Amino acid sequence: MPYNNLVQSVLRGMDIILEIGKADKGVTLRELAQNLNLKTPTLHNLLRTLKARGFVRQCPGEARYVLGQTLFDLTALHAGSRLVAEAEKRVRALFDEMQPTATVTFSEQIGGEIRTILRMSPDQPAVMQKPRQQALNSYASATALILHAFGNDDDRAIVQERYPFQECSGQYANDPEQFKALLKQIRKQGYACKPSLDPGQIAMAAPVLGAAHELLGIIGLSLRNTRGAENKETIKQTALNRLLAAAQDIARGWAALAENRAASTGSKTI
Repeated sequence: MPYNNLVQSVLRGMDIILEIGKADKGVTLRELAQNLNLKTPTLHNLLRTLKARGFVRQCPGEARYVLGQTLFDLTALHAGSRLVAEAEKRVRALFDEMQPTATVTFSEQIGGEIRTILRMSPDQPAVMQKPRQQALNSYASATALILHAFGNDDDRAIVQERYPFQECSGQYANDPEQFKALLKQIRKQGYACKPSLDPGQIAMAAPVLGAAHELLGIIGLSLRNTRGAENKETIKQTALNRLLAAAQDIARGWAALAENRAASTGSKTI
């Protein structure tokens, strides 16, 4: 295709993104103008457009520009498509093992929200539901606790920016130290259980961790105990063992996919 048919403003926008991406600490307007040989008014307009779509952002209180959340979300969605395909198999298998009262979910942190992207439940036992618009409570659920316990600082900061701790954390709002202690316990044991006033209800979640112990996703399991209080601990332990095994299976499957992709492209493992 002839290069004179390319859209210059789009090319310039891409050049800006690439230039910002090369700088660890961001780039000033002056540096961008010099490096890209662009006039300041033109650069202002391009940056304003890129900021409006979240591709770049300006550091608070500084005249420096860094990459925006939209780029990271797109990258996560691309990588996540393979992860979700692997998670789908394990969610279905766990649901089949724990029927008839179980609900199994797989969730991710997307932008400032925790979203359930896979779900199997007794109301539609033959259907793999994909409710991508279903956002979870950011502090109360077992899934949310896993994010706060195992997610990186940026993940937690994005969620807390959208859902401030003091306003949205319920019983923990007046005692943040209790919340920190709970997260420490969850990290130590490797899973989270949601306290319930209903003795027949069991809800838990486990992290799916990558090779560098990064949080890839969260698998959750809730079920109703119909066998009486005397069997609750046995049922809970069985459910927990299967949940942890499913989380590990997803992680191993993802690692194998990453290794195969790296081998086929000659790149490093994801």
